[in-house]
Amino acid sequence: MKSGTLPSARGVATIDIPAVSTRHVRLEVTSTYAASTDTARYKRLRIDETWIGSGYATASTGPPPARYEAETAAFSAGSTVDSDHTGYTGTGFVNTGNASGAYVEWTVDAAAAGNVPLAVRYANGTTVNRPMDIAVNGTTVVSARAFNGTGDWNTWADSTLTAALHAGTNTVRVTATTATGAPDLDHLDVG
Repeated sequence: MKSGTLPSARGVATIDIPAVSTRHVRLEVTSTYAASTDTARYKRLRIDETWIGSGYATASTGPPPARYEAETAAFSAGSTVDSDHTGYTGTGFVNTGNASGAYVEWTVDAAAAGNVPLAVRYANGTTVNRPMDIAVNGTTVVSARAFNGTGDWNTWADSTLTAALHAGTNTVRVTATTATGAPDLDHLDVG
């Protein structure tokens, strides 16, 4: 909940509310400078107009990233598709076996060749880093990237990097590098 004080003069007041988590807006007048006998102004707020925007202007806006769910990707033997934690997207997440070499591999499409952001969404309910190598089209682009604890298995985080894709079909594989295995893997956003 946000609260604030509007100036006691005419003018423009801006209230910045996060669109992701806001569903309702309520303005409440708790006090005014008017006397209680002044029924036209006492504890009343006059709003001449309101503007509701969907976001701030940015230098450029591109299409949203393409999302590839982990549960529809290829994964190593011993991995399971689970849904016993909250906050995941799709129908579940991949819980790999606790072993070095455990992996998830997505097949992704790119309209054109170039560098694109890759965001791996994961949860790590331990306090131990679960590092993974990240390979694109069979070539390791990042070795032992840290996937640190997220506080609990219901808290998800993104690990984002930029990698070169070629036009057409590509593979993106994350592979655990320690015996603790990979964190829980939810999805890969490309773009």
